[in-house]
Amino acid sequence: AGADLDAVVERIRNAGLKVLIDLHSMPGGAAKGTFNGVFPHPPMMFARKELRSTGLAIVRNFLGWFKNLPAESRAAVHGLQLLNEPGHMLPEQRTQVLDWLANAVDIYRQELVNEGLSASESGPFFYIN
Repeated sequence: AGADLDAVVERIRNAGLKVLIDLHSMPGGAAKGTFNGVFPHPPMMFARKELRSTGLAIVRNFLGWFKNLPAESRAAVHGLQLLNEPGHMLPEQRTQVLDWLANAVDIYRQELVNEGLSASESGPFFYIN
């Protein structure tokens, strides 16, 4: 799958466009509703520690994929979006949601800001909405 995505980003770059890559959800579902990938079952990502850990591993792998793109292709990636409406309609899991998001931002900072990109290269925007 990574090679396929590499090729798509390269085609976008060659067309002079930019892309926002959206993961949209995580294993176990990260929001309540028919769009969460596990409906009609309840979302479990923020309720189960092992799923939260898996989600953070996905974030780290996603950022690792980005760092390994050629610099020209990285420049075509406007942004990366992890989740769509994380914790939507899950007020009882607010603390787990916010802690997970803070950890995801820390991984972004560690992987791209502190270690991953040269000082002259700006990283992609990091969206969580």
